[in-house]
Amino acid sequence: MRSEILLSRKLKDGSTERDHLLAAARKGNESAQEDLHVPDAPETLAYLIEWAFILCGRSGASMDGLAPLSFTTIESWSRLTGIYPDPLEVKALIELDAVIRKPERDEPEKVVEEKAETPWPETK
Repeated sequence: MRSEILLSRKLKDGSTERDHLLAAARKGNESAQEDLHVPDAPETLAYLIEWAFILCGRSGASMDGLAPLSFTTIESWSRLTGIYPDPLEVKALIELDAVIRKPERDEPEKVVEEKAETPWPETK
């Protein structure tokens, strides 16, 4: 998925990385031909990728661009849509969001747990 996002990224001249590689590949550049080959994501993950694109950017923006997907955003989206991802799907959504927002990063972003606004009552 990271490769597909990088190929689709718009450049300053309005074209995409894919456009440049296609032009080079047509001229016989073997490296460009190799760079255009992107493995398909497994079909079983298509729904998660769709959800990630829906949620990307919904947590706001900062000076660094789009804010990382938050648990609060996932929770709100879940309540509004009736889609309730399980914990592994939530983790996958956060990781996919990081790739969508910053595809050039090799290292995954660290997931920061949000603090609850009101603490859980203590049990005795």
